[in-house]
Amino acid sequence: MSEHSAQWYRDQTNQLIQSLSKNDQQYFEDLQLYLVTKKAFSRDELAIQKSLYTMAQDLVDASKDGISASSFFGKKPKKMADEMLTQMPKISLRERFELIGIVVGISWLYLFLSGGNGRDDQAMILNPWKYLGVAFIEGICLALILWIVNFYTVSTTHRSWKRFSAGILMALVFAGGAAAWIWLEEIPSQFGIKILYPWDVGLIVLITILGALYFWVKMPSEFRLIALVTVVMGIGVILQRLAYAGVVVYTKMGRVIFAVAVVMTIVILVVWNIYIVRKKESS
Repeated sequence: MSEHSAQWYRDQTNQLIQSLSKNDQQYFEDLQLYLVTKKAFSRDELAIQKSLYTMAQDLVDASKDGISASSFFGKKPKKMADEMLTQMPKISLRERFELIGIVVGISWLYLFLSGGNGRDDQAMILNPWKYLGVAFIEGICLALILWIVNFYTVSTTHRSWKRFSAGILMALVFAGGAAAWIWLEEIPSQFGIKILYPWDVGLIVLITILGALYFWVKMPSEFRLIALVTVVMGIGVILQRLAYAGVVVYTKMGRVIFAVAVVMTIVILVVWNIYIVRKKESS
């Protein structure tokens, strides 16, 4: 008998806790968030999700006898969660690099497809310093966000105030990351690698296909339509390069049509996610 995936356990856990009271559900969701993010790049996700599924089953059974989550798991869930994490199997160094590579790789993909490269009439310019800078900034922002989540979740006192302050801190992190991203745009393009037409278009086509295939094959069902976003963005960059090369005329109307296509893609993505969520809730 094949073992279920981490996503299956996650979905089943989320369905189970729907039957809990609002306070118990919030308590468990905080515990769930803490366990998943505390050692996000060092502990086996499947083992964590299986443990959470078992805990949710036990809590649902206890709630039928009138026992609350804080009474069942204790007033200091953080200490219990930390002890659980020390017993969880560690992932290999290769798996850690794969996880980090996925996060950074997705950022690089959308940097590439969103105009993050220098461009002129003759060539597309790949600036390695900009890509390294994005990875560095993203690493700092991710570490700060995980720290904020871990510090402010799994609390039984002043929960509303802590959530508010955590939201403010996260907003500051995002603002700082955005400012750093804008600063990266000032890196001179002469430090980049020039790729002439038609090799630039061929590279864009290849990256777009690989990115779309990754999202469609590897991602959970609710994220699969991001492949469509990738394709639309890729088409936009290809049209820009063809216009620079004089192959097509990229008129103002063409830009408007492309912008409408992007908006429609986002709408489709949102509708798809709503459909997936409702389908899971009804199953």
